[in-house]
Amino acid sequence: GRCAEAATHFFDSFVSAGPDGRIGRALLEARLIYLRAATAGARLELRSAVAGLDAKVERFAHWLINPEDGQPWASAMVLGGAFDLDARKLTSLPKAERSTLEAKLIEGMGF
Repeated sequence: GRCAEAATHFFDSFVSAGPDGRIGRALLEARLIYLRAATAGARLELRSAVAGLDAKVERFAHWLINPEDGQPWASAMVLGGAFDLDARKLTSLPKAERSTLEAKLIEGMGF
C-alpha cells in the first residue's frame, strides 16, 4: 500500500541500486504496533528515521501520525539490508551510502 511505497521512497532518497543496478533491498523483519484505529478518510503522516546500522543490516523506525492532533496511529520497526541480486545474499552498502545513513542515525530510536 501507500505506506510501503513511502518507506521505499524514503530509502531510495539516499541509497542507490549500485553501479550496475544489481543491488536490491530485502525486508528481513517488520514489527508493527497499532496504537489506535484510524477512521475512514483520516489523514495520515508518515515519519521515518534511521534507527541502527550493522555490517549488513539497517534498522528503520516508522510512525504513522495523525496530523490533526500529532498522536501516533501506529509505529513500526523494520530490519532490512542491501541484497545482491546475482549472488542472492545480503551485501554491505557501499561506503558513501553507509556514510549517508550514519549521518542520519538517531541512537536509541525504536523498540
